[in-house]
Amino acid sequence: MDYIVWPAQELITKVTGNPRRESGVHENLISSRHQQLEQFRDQIVAELKLPESDRALAADSISVLPGTGQLLISDRHIDIAKLRQRPDFKLIGDAPLPKPVPPKITSGTTTQQAWHLSKIHKPRTLTGAGIRIGVVDTGYDPTLPDLVTPFAAQFAEWQPGKAAQNGQPQTNPMMVPGGPPKDLSANFHGSTVCAFLAGNISGVARGAIVSVAAVPVTSVLASQAQIVVALNWLLTLGPDIITTSVATGAPGAVPGPGPVGPGPSLVAVEYALQQARTVHQVFVTAAIGNTGASGGFQHSGSSIQAFGVGAVDESAALFGSAWGSVAAGVFKPDIVAPGYQLHLPKTGGGFTIVGGTSFATPIVAGSAALLLEKYPALRGDPAGLAAKLATLVQPVTGTPPANSTGAGLLDLSAL
Repeated sequence: MDYIVWPAQELITKVTGNPRRESGVHENLISSRHQQLEQFRDQIVAELKLPESDRALAADSISVLPGTGQLLISDRHIDIAKLRQRPDFKLIGDAPLPKPVPPKITSGTTTQQAWHLSKIHKPRTLTGAGIRIGVVDTGYDPTLPDLVTPFAAQFAEWQPGKAAQNGQPQTNPMMVPGGPPKDLSANFHGSTVCAFLAGNISGVARGAIVSVAAVPVTSVLASQAQIVVALNWLLTLGPDIITTSVATGAPGAVPGPGPVGPGPSLVAVEYALQQARTVHQVFVTAAIGNTGASGGFQHSGSSIQAFGVGAVDESAALFGSAWGSVAAGVFKPDIVAPGYQLHLPKTGGGFTIVGGTSFATPIVAGSAALLLEKYPALRGDPAGLAAKLATLVQPVTGTPPANSTGAGLLDLSAL
């Protein structure tokens, strides 16, 4: 089993300056965090008072995650019960995922052109040029029409850890970059996300610099370790925006405060998202979920650290999105965008119809990139970017429930 650990006493140096705006700040942040986390790891190993022959194995069981400011610990060579006695860090068990809830993703074929770009009134002159966007999803298929050249993304794939055996060293869960891009899902979930984010035909931000952290999921559910390790890799690259449409935890769950033991806690992912927003100054968009009911949202879309996205259909009516309160006076989603009845070009010609808040989310992330292109001062200002996006809306058709559509339907006509 894997455990996620982070210091409870601010052992990790806070950044001085804005990593998104000032040259060298990001590199110094990652370097100093790496050193401090290595020292923290070595301190943990020393205090376990292991025989000399076991110390190297114990050290190898702890991965340093400088982007999120956390450690990932395997219990293969470490007695987790001893670590629980320490008051100076928080320890979260990466418990098994709950029973998957099938996503409400429509499918079919059509000959119609995509309509979402005109619905949000995307400006033709803005492409998100030079803006860096990280994606946590299932990867992408480079043979799809939207994702062939000139689309290209830096790609890394989740690899699970394995115990040392037959003379081979132990490996811990990690993102492995450099391999050929692929989609790890059967329904091309990540490919569809990437297409609406920055694809050649359907993309909102075709000029953005994209990095994709591919994680295997079961019905859009990923483990905490998968999401934390993916976020860590992306944060080391220095993105301006991160978008995720995969989820963790049980539907409707929100993270609770304080240290938590084994169980389906969301606190480790919540901490990683908090680090992304407040330390790295990265704007995070996340899908709110497709339950169509109050409180049925998914995490990370329910996080107060992320800009939660709901979805509307082609008639601009709310359709299937989750909504509700996630904290006192805090409601999700933050905004809605086209997400149902979306038309995506197929390999070999024609279009397929897809739907879900998963696909409204990259449309919002791509739109955020357009804002950063036009208003560079918003780089490194997640709160300011969120506030600006919330002004670029139109009303949702019909009479949706209170607090179910956030600021409204994304509308970039004022850009």
